[in-house]
Amino acid sequence: KSNLVAALHEAVQADDHGCLRYYCSPHGTQSALQPVITQLEDLCGIQRGDAERVKLDKLQRLVGAAFDGTPNSVALLADLLSIPTSGRHAPLSISAQRRKELLRNVLVAQVERLAARQRVLVVVEDAHWIDPTTAEFLDVLVERVRNLPVLLVITHRPDYEPPWLGQSHVTGLLLNRLGPRESGTLVRQVAAGHELASALVQQIVSQTDGIPLFV
Repeated sequence: KSNLVAALHEAVQADDHGCLRYYCSPHGTQSALQPVITQLEDLCGIQRGDAERVKLDKLQRLVGAAFDGTPNSVALLADLLSIPTSGRHAPLSISAQRRKELLRNVLVAQVERLAARQRVLVVVEDAHWIDPTTAEFLDVLVERVRNLPVLLVITHRPDYEPPWLGQSHVTGLLLNRLGPRESGTLVRQVAAGHELASALVQQIVSQTDGIPLFV
């Protein structure tokens, strides 16, 4: 799955498009919005050793460029990233539910703002590990991109059942296992020019059962 997404991203690199990528992890299934947090830290360029003031400066620059630039957006995202605002932005005196709703709106608006300038590729990897709060954000995003120049690609294992799969603008693609010929080709590509005995190639093809990662 990841190789296909990487190939897609490479294929459109020459095109003028924006790209947002969210990675779900088995360690983040109970951590609210962990894929979003990771993506925002990458966009901001936040480093582990950055001082809190530096983190906030980086976040403010991102909000000005990619979001609506309002102090409320800075306060919401700073809270999400556990960055103290140090009196530079007033704390939001709202309920946890309202905070979650506003934050979801800000994240969706980021995609809409980007799509107003260019076509956008949004990738959500390994949705079978998605946390409930990110899943709510994704549900709204799937609906919003219906009328936007956005290609939203979501990868997941077969045992995950997306709630939006039946919608008219959503297409599901089942990735089958590789056949013996494709597996053999992949083996030779991985070998990178080294000659492998035919019997060894056949053994690898047989034992990996068409699963590219095992090959």
